[in-house]
Amino acid sequence: MDYLFRIASPVFSKNTRVEITSHLEDDQIKRLILALTATILLIASRPAVGAPLVTADSAVLIEASSGQVLYSKNAYQPRPPASTTKILTALIAIETSDPEEEVMIGKRPTKVSGSILGVRYQQVFAMEDLLKAALIISANDACLAIGEYIGGDEETFLRMMNLKAFTLGARSSVFKNTNGLTNPGHYSSAYDLAMMARYALNNPYFANIVRSPRESLRSGQPINNTNLLLQGFQGADGVKTGTTNAAGQCLVASATRDGRQLISVVLHSRQRFVDSARLLEYGFQNWSEEVNLPAGGVVAVLPVKNGNPRTVEVVLTERLGASILKNSGPAVCELLLPRNEIDPLPAGSQVGEAVLTCQGQELQRVSLVTRQGSVPTSRLRKILYWKDF
Repeated sequence: MDYLFRIASPVFSKNTRVEITSHLEDDQIKRLILALTATILLIASRPAVGAPLVTADSAVLIEASSGQVLYSKNAYQPRPPASTTKILTALIAIETSDPEEEVMIGKRPTKVSGSILGVRYQQVFAMEDLLKAALIISANDACLAIGEYIGGDEETFLRMMNLKAFTLGARSSVFKNTNGLTNPGHYSSAYDLAMMARYALNNPYFANIVRSPRESLRSGQPINNTNLLLQGFQGADGVKTGTTNAAGQCLVASATRDGRQLISVVLHSRQRFVDSARLLEYGFQNWSEEVNLPAGGVVAVLPVKNGNPRTVEVVLTERLGASILKNSGPAVCELLLPRNEIDPLPAGSQVGEAVLTCQGQELQRVSLVTRQGSVPTSRLRKILYWKDF
């Protein structure tokens, strides 16, 4: 292998175990929103220099498109996640049921405390209403009802949750209930929650619910989102609040500007909305996506020695892209490919790698494979010869 190309990126160019806001009156919420909006505007008006100051004990900021970590503070430390748990509960329900399915409430959900919808035994809800209640007003009873319906019982659903979390790369998470109420063995990390939110936001149905500042249930009951960022932060489009005594103030948040989405997570924060606004603004103001090439994108054409066809296209096996700090110099994409002709190979054969660097630091390495297959011309002649008989 050898360097064939070296390309600069511009070429590509928490019975206080409840959601605090669920107990506030409308005028209190309005005052909070106004104060929050003023704080956010103040943050946005200042140019961010260096890493942001956050009160959270654990925090992370990632690029939604790639999962690249832009800021980290004890991000892999297992902590109580409170109601951010409901991201995973809702995600599994969305992937395994239909919004129109009718769910009959069992006895256990009617006994759940904290932030609740107020379900009654044998009452019937559309799955859509339970999902909205879980994600928008953080209803603990709705989550248990979802789990019992999808899994048949809570224990089975919890196995589904833990398996799903593991498949999404969440290695510091164990879920013991569907709603995040305090349990000594129930924990996650800022990074794991960011990975789960990143996956969930790719589901249009999930994304549509969590971006809504307010909604209505089919009964006509209005519900207001506990995520106050949706009221005043530019581009805010998710995701989920969480508050318990053990977890403190938690928030998984997301925002999109000019097609670019960032995801932040703060756990055990003293000012979750301010912390999240600082993180997201820091990401938008100080980092830029310099390279963004899709999986399957053609990056080169190689000649084939004595093969048919005589040339094959070379493609990326996964998305190639990274964000870099502004004014830190250009990102450089290096394609490590053979200098000379390659032998005939089947489609999907690895022929090199693409390496993305900035100031000598490797950001990403992606395999390069042949898009088409090729066969030796001598073999092709034999095949054509026998076809004539």
